[in-house]
Amino acid sequence: MFRSFLFLLIAGVAAGWAQTSAGTAQTPASHVSSAQTAAAVSASPSDSVPMNAPVITVPGVCESAHGVSAGPCTTVLTREQFENLMEGLRQAGSPFPKEKAKSLAQAYSDFLGYAAAAKNAGIEDSPQFKEFIEYQRLRIVAGLYKHTLDEKFKTPSQDDIDAYYREHSADFEEVGLHRLMVPKKNPVAKDKDAWEQKALQLAKDLQLRAAKGEDIDDLQKEAYKTLELTVVPPASLIGKRRRSELTPEEADELFSLKVGDVSKLETESTTYVVYKVDSRRVAPLDDVTKEISRLLFRQREEAAIKAVTGSVHPEFNSKYFTDDAPK
Repeated sequence: MFRSFLFLLIAGVAAGWAQTSAGTAQTPASHVSSAQTAAAVSASPSDSVPMNAPVITVPGVCESAHGVSAGPCTTVLTREQFENLMEGLRQAGSPFPKEKAKSLAQAYSDFLGYAAAAKNAGIEDSPQFKEFIEYQRLRIVAGLYKHTLDEKFKTPSQDDIDAYYREHSADFEEVGLHRLMVPKKNPVAKDKDAWEQKALQLAKDLQLRAAKGEDIDDLQKEAYKTLELTVVPPASLIGKRRRSELTPEEADELFSLKVGDVSKLETESTTYVVYKVDSRRVAPLDDVTKEISRLLFRQREEAAIKAVTGSVHPEFNSKYFTDDAPK
């Protein structure tokens, strides 16, 4: 029990360190391999210390079958034990920077002293402590298992990526677009109804002119000038879009058009919109390999997690867990 408690305390120190170091670029714990951790360790001067050599010695405090006690005894941690602690923190989502290892060692030593005092105060014997420790044990074990899933699924094979690309090629189809936008309303117009009628008619006229081949950039500038708007017109070139980045109605229309075609007049919440299709392609595999890798990672990990949690069917006491509980 004590080992779990000490691990929780040290994990809190590690999490606190991560928060105070938020301004420094950090590699997410789930994307740092054990090999990278081992390489960082072996690259340091501490490599000359044997794995079975003591690196922390705390005289006067020791752990026993009954917890931690103070007295004529000594706690010793070897390099192997200490680096296992650091790796455990990393896998639990609380990586501790190698250059701060001495701070971790000091925290470990201090916690031994606190734990001895807590034992003497009877804290470890309270039912609240025991339930808290069990809950935290479950949470940490769950986090460690989640880490194993991260490691298992984070690097899909190239064959899997190729197969996904072939089966979902429509997801990577793109259209390059220019967009003409005409505001529907003008809050500062003296006669708002007349202004809105003018804007609608202008949008219809500009759509027809765009369909005949007039430049969208020029039409966008003309729209704002005609409506006497003093703000800078939006850029008409909006680049490539996929179906998922458009409304279903827009996607259906735009992906049915040929290069050079212009859409019908679209009515959005605050503007009238006309699109012109400049290009159309399926993004090359090289451009989307990383994206597919992330998608496969997410899908497979979510499926594995669902398989775990889906087998759990708790029954809650409805008299105790009520929907009208205080919030």
